[in-house]
Formats: sequence, structure tokens, C-alpha cells
Amino acid sequence: TSKGTLPFFQPLELDAMKLTATRKDGKWSSYVDAKSKLNNKPLEVVVTRKPNPGEIVKITTKITLADLLPSGTSIPGLSDVEFDEIDFYEGYGEFTGKLKGLDTQVTAFKRGPGNKLHIGVTFGAFTVGSFVPAVAGSAIDDATFDDMAFVWVPKGDGEKGVNASDLPNDLGTVITKSSAKIDLNPGLNLKGSLVIKSGTKVASLMSKAGIKSNSLPLTGSLSPQVVAKGTPSGGVKNAI
Repeated sequence: TSKGTLPFFQPLELDAMKLTATRKDGKWSSYVDAKSKLNNKPLEVVVTRKPNPGEIVKITTKITLADLLPSGTSIPGLSDVEFDEIDFYEGYGEFTGKLKGLDTQVTAFKRGPGNKLHIGVTFGAFTVGSFVPAVAGSAIDDATFDDMAFVWVPKGDGEKGVNASDLPNDLGTVITKSSAKIDLNPGLNLKGSLVIKSGTKVASLMSKAGIKSNSLPLTGSLSPQVVAKGTPSGGVKNAI
């Protein structure tokens, strides 16, 4: 039995470990397959250590973000979302699962020593109807949100003009598609594009207003109620 600590999260007791090590060009790589438990949930844990890119920890058991967060910590709307796979890299962790039925990737990271946990969320293109079935097919559902990224920043850790390329992996890549920089204000921040379907009422109104582009950049903040568990459809609609 050995205790392993996941970055930013609770320590794990690893049992039934199987170690495999190989050497190539004078450098060692190792692979550990182990069992563990967290909040009485059995976990399958795989730790891979290579000269490059370094140590990687993979958890393939269904688990929630709340299971991993320290006691008393809560991320609005995300703590109770269930994930199918969790990968930890040097400096950040990635969670893969579904949010409101959409394939979702959540990135957990810190912006430096002494910083608190930041959470980034990315998923594919979606419409308002994806979150609020009652508006599907209506004028409000004519628009598609594309290359959207949401970043939750804890109070006291806000920053202005952060280079998107400095953010971890896919999160930084998605934000870069709409902007080279992002303000990380405390709360829930968003970046992305609003794409209007041609031939729709919204597209017609935009044309009359002299707006020729069918894609508009989006930036700003969003109410946590949009992703919060149990929020009524009307509440999500109003928040959006």
C-alpha cells in the first residue's frame, strides 16, 4: 500500500499495485496499475511516468468533481457533474464527461504558487435548446455557440489580459480561436463565438441592422445558474 497525492485534490491510498518498468536510450519509463477508493467508491488508477511528458495519472472510474475537491470546496454548477475519465498532467488535470448531454472537458489548474484552483470548461458547438428544450426550434434557438470556453476563477485571483496560449492544453487552444487574450475575472468567464444560421429571423434582423457577418465574438461573464444542477428551464433561459 502506498499513498499517492493527486495535484490540487485529496490524497489516495493505492493498493494492489502492479509495476512495469522499461529502459530505452538510457532513460526509464514506468507504468503502475493500482486500485484505490475515494468516498467509498472503488477506483482504477493508472500512473505512467516517462522522461517526456512526465508523470501522467489516469482514473477511469465514474466520479464527480465533488469527490475530489477538498472538503468545503464547491465549483458552482460543476461539483456534482459525473465524469468518465480523469487525467492528471504536470500542472493541471483534465476531466472528460457530459454536461447537459454535451461531451465536455473540464480542466483544473492553478495560475502559480499560492493561487487557488481555477476550472476551465470546453465543449462542442451547442444551441440554447441544448440547455433549454422548451425553446428548441424557436427564434432564440437559431444561433449556435461555437468554440466556447468557460473559466471559473476564485475570488481574489482575478487577472487582466492573460495570454490564452498560457492556459493549459485544449482550454488555451479553444480560447485562442476567438481571442489571443482573456480577462480572468472572479466568477464565471466566457469566450467564444455566436454563429447565426442564414435565412433565419435573427439573420434577417442582423442584416437590416447592417451586420453582415454571421459570426459574432462573445466575451464576458455568465451566471452560474446556466450550468447549476436543478436549475429550472426558465431560470437557465433568463441566465443566458
